[in-house]
Amino acid sequence: PARNGYRQPIPPERVPPLSNRSNVQPNRLPVVLIGLLCLLAVFFVLRARFMHPTLIGQAHAPVKEAMRSGGSWYWLEGVGKPGARLMRASASSLQPIAASDGLGSYAVAEGKVVWAAREGDHWSLTLASADGSGQQKVWSGPREPHGLYLTVDHIYWLDQLPPTVPDSGPLPPLGPTLQLVAVPVSGGASTIIATLLEPLAGRVIGIHGDQIYVSAMRPGAPGVTTLYRIALLHGAPKRVAGETGLQSSILTQDGALYWSAPSRESSQFDRVVCIRRLGKDDQPETLTDWMEGRGRLYETERGVCYVDGDVSPKAWLLTVRKELPRALPLPENYAVLAAGDRELLLVALGTDSIMVYQVGMP
Repeated sequence: PARNGYRQPIPPERVPPLSNRSNVQPNRLPVVLIGLLCLLAVFFVLRARFMHPTLIGQAHAPVKEAMRSGGSWYWLEGVGKPGARLMRASASSLQPIAASDGLGSYAVAEGKVVWAAREGDHWSLTLASADGSGQQKVWSGPREPHGLYLTVDHIYWLDQLPPTVPDSGPLPPLGPTLQLVAVPVSGGASTIIATLLEPLAGRVIGIHGDQIYVSAMRPGAPGVTTLYRIALLHGAPKRVAGETGLQSSILTQDGALYWSAPSRESSQFDRVVCIRRLGKDDQPETLTDWMEGRGRLYETERGVCYVDGDVSPKAWLLTVRKELPRALPLPENYAVLAAGDRELLLVALGTDSIMVYQVGMP
C-alpha cells in the first residue's frame, strides 16, 4: 500500500523468483505491420514490372476523349485537324467508325454510338451501331452540339447560343447562354429542356432517375467550371458546384456526382487537385487530395478512377476513407490514356509511333 504518496517497497522475501515471474513480451505488432506493408509494396512493384500489356494498334494522331463501353475502346484522333477520326478498338480489330475534318464530340451507350460533325455551314448528328454499321443522320442544325450524351431513346447535348447584345459585359441575360436540348434516337424535332445563363458549354454528365447533370464553363484565366442539376420535366437548373479552372466530372450508376477541384491545401492550385463528391443535403465533401491536375474521371468495376494530366499520366483509384492517393502500378515505359471496366488503356513511351495497348487493372 502507498503511504504519504509513495509506494511501500515489497519486502525481499515476497519478491517471486525469476522462474515464476510472467515474461513480459514486447509489442511486436507494429514490426509485423511494417513488414507486411514492405512485402505488399514489393509485390506491387514486381507485379507491375511483369505485367504484359496487349497491343491494340497504332494511332495516327494523339488519342483524345477515350472511353470504354460494351467491351470495346473508343477514342478521337486528330480533333480539330484534317482527317480527324472516331476509332473503335475491340479484342480483334481496330477500325475507324467516322472520319471528318469537322469531327466533334461523341457518345457511346446501349449498343449505339453517336457523333457530331460539321458539314459545310451546318452540323449533323449521326447514329450507328456500336461497331459503326447502320449509320443514319438523326439531326441537323446551324450550331455545334456540345457534350453529347446517349440513352436508349434520346440524344442530349448543350447548344451554345450567341449573345443577345454583343459585348454586353458581365450581364448573363444579355450575353451567351446555353440550352439543354434532346432529340429522339429515331430522329425528329429537337426539344429544349432548360436554359442556363452560362457562356460556354461543358458537357452532359449523366442522368439518374428524373434528374440530368450538366457542366458549363466561364471564360478567363483560369476560368470556372460549374455543375448543374436539372429535372428532365422542364425543371429549373440548380447549381450544385463551382470550381476554379477546367475540371472533370462524372455521374456514377448509383447517382453519385464526383468532380475534380483545386486542392485547398496546395499553393499550386492550377496544378494540384482533389476529388470531391456531392454528399447529403447537396454538401460537397473532399475524398482524395494531392493529385496532378488536368485529368479525367472514369467509372470502373473497381470504383471511380482518376487519370491525371501529367506528362506521363497515371491512374488513381479513389477511396471514401479520405486517405492519401496511391497510383496504380504500371508496366515500365507506359502511360495511362483511360480506364474502364477492369482495363487500362495505355500508350507506350519513348517511341516515335503512337502505339496503344491495354492491360488489366492491378
